Amino acid sequence: MKKLILFMLLLFVGVFTSACVNTYAVKQLNDIAIEYLNAGDVPSAIARLEASVDLDANIYESRYNLAAAYLRIDKCDKALENIKAAQQLRKDEEPIVYYTIAVADSCLANQLYEKKNEKGEKEEIKYEDAVQSSKAAQKYIEYLTEAIENFDKYTELQPNAEDTKEILARIQSYKEDIEAKKALIIN
Repeated sequence: MKKLILFMLLLFVGVFTSACVNTYAVKQLNDIAIEYLNAGDVPSAIARLEASVDLDANIYESRYNLAAAYLRIDKCDKALENIKAAQQLRKDEEPIVYYTIAVADSCLANQLYEKKNEKGEKEEIKYEDAVQSSKAAQKYIEYLTEAIENFDKYTELQPNAEDTKEILARIQSYKEDIEAKKALIIN
């Protein structure tokens, strides 16, 4: 019986120690990633943040920072995936999470109608047939509708934020864009 208790104690200490080491490593990776982001080295930051998520996918800061980094390089789908994962990790409502989701959604909407060429310049995407154009318009409307909902939630939680007027203007612009795209939808 003593051996069993000793074994269980050693197992507990080993698991606890391992968890502490992982937490420290995740924090270190996040700190280094922030330094890279501040220096403009987004690929290096993403590499550290991905490693951080690989160590522990349940750390809010890792997921949030990874979403922000992906947005900087227009990887909107990966940004949205990570910011929604971050949102699930926090039970309290973080206004910045709603803002970031809205930005990722609007980024995805924009990517339906513009892409970057080899020089990094934006080019308009033209759809050849009405069916493709209709599907793109529907998806665009879905993304912007979700962006509006999240910007609304952000302004509800942060009514006195410095960017509230800008956000409200953006919401109005998105509503106008949605109305324009509705004409492209085939019933």
